[in-house]
Amino acid sequence: MKKLIIFILIFAAAAGAGEFRFAVLGDSHFDNPEIFERLVQEINLLRPAFVIHTGNMIEGYTYDPEQIRKEWECFKKQIAHLTMPFYPVPGNRDIATTPLQAIFAEIWGKDKLYYSFDYRGSHFIILNTDYNLNYGIISADQMTWAERDLEKNAAAENIFVFMHRPLWRDGASNWKAFAALLKKYPNVRSVMAGHEHEYCFEEVDGLRCFILNASGRMDYYAPAVGYFHHFLMVSVEGTTVTEALIPAGSIKPADYVTRQEQDRASLYLLPPSGGQIPDPSLEPLDILYTFYIRNYSKEINVYTVRWETPNPAFTAEPREQALMLAPGRLEGVSVRLKAPARFYESYSLPYALIQTYYNTYSGESITLTSRHELNVPPRTVARFAKNPPIIDGMLDDTAWMSADDITDFKINRGGDPAQMQTWARTLFDEDYLYIGVHCAEPNLDKLVKLASPPIPFTWGDDEVEIFLDPEHDLQTFARAFVSAGGVAFSTLPEKGIVQPWFEHAVHMGKDYWAVEYKIPFSVLRQDDVPTSATTWGFNVRRHRQKPQREQSDWSKMSDYPNEEPWRFGILHFER
Repeated sequence: MKKLIIFILIFAAAAGAGEFRFAVLGDSHFDNPEIFERLVQEINLLRPAFVIHTGNMIEGYTYDPEQIRKEWECFKKQIAHLTMPFYPVPGNRDIATTPLQAIFAEIWGKDKLYYSFDYRGSHFIILNTDYNLNYGIISADQMTWAERDLEKNAAAENIFVFMHRPLWRDGASNWKAFAALLKKYPNVRSVMAGHEHEYCFEEVDGLRCFILNASGRMDYYAPAVGYFHHFLMVSVEGTTVTEALIPAGSIKPADYVTRQEQDRASLYLLPPSGGQIPDPSLEPLDILYTFYIRNYSKEINVYTVRWETPNPAFTAEPREQALMLAPGRLEGVSVRLKAPARFYESYSLPYALIQTYYNTYSGESITLTSRHELNVPPRTVARFAKNPPIIDGMLDDTAWMSADDITDFKINRGGDPAQMQTWARTLFDEDYLYIGVHCAEPNLDKLVKLASPPIPFTWGDDEVEIFLDPEHDLQTFARAFVSAGGVAFSTLPEKGIVQPWFEHAVHMGKDYWAVEYKIPFSVLRQDDVPTSATTWGFNVRRHRQKPQREQSDWSKMSDYPNEEPWRFGILHFER
């Protein structure tokens, strides 16, 4: 989905009384009529006092009166839906020939070839940069008129000047003379033009100048350098003037997204997903990797899958493929992944972009994109304990001495270590999984221990979080959180938040605190005792609140949301 950016330029002076807004459109001349008509709709939603168009409203450049009238009839239909007054600025296409200028005067009035008007203490000057076939200048009679008009309205709170051609960019024009005239009046706030089919703000000869393009043809689309369709909304509060540049498509009606639309679109939006691959730092990677896509919608849908490889050492073949799926159908997507043996940061691993198209009820066609990520999970072993530990938080039982250490907690996917390290160990017996976590902490008096029932938000405290995926399906998992204050928070698959279903204990040491867990297999629907072939998804997270908040993981997940079981590590049971 395209990002929509609103640029704001502010000119401030002393506060005044008149308050209103007006919109300014640039070139249109039927290049992209659907975009121009959308801009008209968007302007109506914002309800400015009036609209000014800086010229080139029709295709023009003809001597055929019948053709000219047809074009003006078409343009009038385009702006017929505007609910506020409209002020035209003559453009070169609108008046480039004698018949064009005559019919412009016929359509808009003889007084609209160049003119001025007032609104709530501000004065607006409309000039003609192609008057009487004088192309690209302000004619002598207009210059004389403008001089008188400016002097007559010298006391206006604000003066705004509009023309079609940006004469300040044309060295052959009489801009310098006109700019010298405008600079005599400090209440001239801006000069606005079109013609160039781009957007640009610049200060020229001490004047704030704008070039606008509503829907005129562009050779390319590049918003950062001015090539995009737009209109300008100008807000006036006394002598304070604010201009907001609004790209086409930015303004939506309040009912743009309805519940009906959301419910239907949710069937097309694929949830985030991910998978795990062998560690390429141990041996070269050469695998056929498969993941699955389901069409949840009620119609045949086409999904395009494209693999991105941030690290060029990886290859993915085929890089792009398409699936056509019937409603409800689940189908696998396979790719051959290869990489030489070396260490790869997690953020440099390949990922797949999955795109499908969705047509809204209003007829807008949009692309929906989801992402399938890969992770190289760290691994640890849970060893069988004939004499399991006592749950007191001390971590001093003999059984813990034979357990494997889980270390290297990280604060980001770049692998940066936590400031204060943590280690964990795991054991199991016939009925329980035991987890011990040791949290180094030199400032025990600064531990945050405020969480309390009925729903304790333990992650606002110093705490330890355990994530368990017993099925290792990379989809469902349980959570067991314990704060430094001994308060527990827990969830179970398909049940959500539940009362703590595990035994736990917290101990405060000299320069650390620790927590022990005793987790029943039965609650996790694991009625069989784990064997040496049993593998779970598993992760440990620590929250440290002071002196500054730090969140560290054994296998780094996103900070939020943390519902990413493909980013868990692997817990292998060994008897």
